[in-house]
Amino acid sequence: MPDGSPEPADAESPIAFHPTTRPGSHLPHLWLAHTEGASSSEPRSTRDLVRPTGLTLFVGASAAPSWAEAARMPAGMLPVAVVVIDDADAGWSGLSEVDADGAVLVRPDAKVAWRAMTLPANPAAALREAVATIGAGGLRPDGDPAEPSFERIRRAAAVLAE
Repeated sequence: MPDGSPEPADAESPIAFHPTTRPGSHLPHLWLAHTEGASSSEPRSTRDLVRPTGLTLFVGASAAPSWAEAARMPAGMLPVAVVVIDDADAGWSGLSEVDADGAVLVRPDAKVAWRAMTLPANPAAALREAVATIGAGGLRPDGDPAEPSFERIRRAAAVLAE
């Protein structure tokens, strides 16, 4: 679900990669040493923490209770598992691109489906709306969402053909 954030500056490049939690992007990799089920000797990747079914909500420790309560979905909705990122894993704060009380919702294929930059006034309602939209197939784009990628490929091919 688009969140209104701008694309990374190098999004037009056919070869540049900018790790981002912008919805539609792959969840960036980060080694975490202090998440549930991890020890300091066995860090786990953010990508390894994505659940194989339902949705995974990555949250910081300070807002974990609010998000855990919000993640209790009614029967019939996609389940949401909460992964709490400890404050000791400082790399998450920059990589996640959300405030300490924000959240990143990820699909089983490790694609970011939604994010909240900060804790909404009603996190349960915001998360339920996002999960319902995702469960219904997401928002329908006006045009072909692959067209920007095809255009970048055509431009790269033209440079190679010169």
